[in-house]
Amino acid sequence: MPRPPKKSRQKPSPHPGATVTPAVERSAPATPVNMATVQVARVLLCVALGVSIYLAWISFTHGSLAGCGPESECDRVLQSRWSRWFGVPVSAFAVLVDATTLLATFASVGGAPSAVRAGARSIVLLGATLILGAGSWFVALQLFAVGICPYCMTAHAAGLVAAVLLWIAFGRATDPAPDRLRPALISAGAALVILVGGQLVYKPATGRETRITRMMPTGPNVPDLVAATQSVAVATNPLAVAPPSDSATNPAGTAVPSTNAPRPAYTPDRGPVSAMKRPFTIYQGMFAFDLEEVPVIGHSTNAQAVVSLFDYSCHHCRLLHPLLQEMQRAFSNRLVIASLPMPLDEKCNRTIKRTSAPHTNACAYAHIGLAVWRANPARHEAFDDWLMTGPEPPPVDAAVNRAVSLVGSNAFVTALNDPWVERQLQFDIGIYDVAFRSGHGAMPQLIVGNTISEGVRTLDELLKMLADNLGLKSTP
Repeated sequence: MPRPPKKSRQKPSPHPGATVTPAVERSAPATPVNMATVQVARVLLCVALGVSIYLAWISFTHGSLAGCGPESECDRVLQSRWSRWFGVPVSAFAVLVDATTLLATFASVGGAPSAVRAGARSIVLLGATLILGAGSWFVALQLFAVGICPYCMTAHAAGLVAAVLLWIAFGRATDPAPDRLRPALISAGAALVILVGGQLVYKPATGRETRITRMMPTGPNVPDLVAATQSVAVATNPLAVAPPSDSATNPAGTAVPSTNAPRPAYTPDRGPVSAMKRPFTIYQGMFAFDLEEVPVIGHSTNAQAVVSLFDYSCHHCRLLHPLLQEMQRAFSNRLVIASLPMPLDEKCNRTIKRTSAPHTNACAYAHIGLAVWRANPARHEAFDDWLMTGPEPPPVDAAVNRAVSLVGSNAFVTALNDPWVERQLQFDIGIYDVAFRSGHGAMPQLIVGNTISEGVRTLDELLKMLADNLGLKSTP
């Protein structure tokens, strides 16, 4: 028996004769942007942007970061190959990305048309993805490759947290719909591949050359400043049995000339330049010394000479040392290198305001090296090669024991207390001070003719410097 048709449960219209329309399914309400999260992200982006602007300015002007001395970890980071992308400081790209992302957050909300907000939000997510990827890359490099730069880490930390917050705020929002999310992610991924790939492929020069004429001081004369340093240098030799009796005098042994008097060449030892066996001048005659009376690589009678300023505790100096030896061997009796220690340690170097951890014993190493040369010049090269082997110097006690084994205990102690050691050390610092006060404080430094080179150089670059400035060309 057929069942009767079911009655419709549709409620009758309260108005007879009215047209009944089918029920329309309602869509879920749009998810708005969380403005509190966006505000926090903006503050963090401003922090990252400010630090990045400062880092970019330092990179373009070759200046020094506040609180970061030469060869400090932050200096090593900015001098490393990873600080640039095909010669352009990576901090400049950070400024561009941070600023663009920050501005886009304002166009992504508010009363702008839906299309404008959607486009701005895609830029925000593109920027946030770039900041996440690039920030993670550079943090990893600092942790595992070059060292920690507090400024860089501050910018990266602020940027990374801001990027995560922007993804939380805009990634979940559906007002307007995220129809441009995939293109933003693809674009960010491509940009990150170009950034990382370019840094892996391109190896920029880690040093730079400057004409000395551009660095000549305009303030107080260097001899005056070095002599002033001597007045507080009584206790700068921590290894000496007793402080030198005349360490508070002018290293030249004569009265310091007034600022209006003619400037004679500044020499570390008593006596006129004419009395030197092998006089050599640098910085347009400002400094003069006897190649027979300073540590050298090669022989002091060789025809051409250059000056190397280094620190035994300096990472880049240790990398350059074997290249300098190879360079000297390439020219044999045509080249000698004056090898002058210049410690990056505030205990004996007035240009250093705060000693970085790697240079804590730099003054001690410099005193030991000079004392070995003073005690027995023939054993100095063996000591230097031993002390400069490896990524960092051995403990001070080990260096002292090595020195004693090479020159003997009595000779070493006598030389260590010789006032010449402190005079020579302050003379070396005086040479460095000229470049330092001109914004050229990176180490090591190599003075070739009228050119100064800072940082690590390749052997080819060193040979080219000699050819360009001294006319020296190595024979095949």
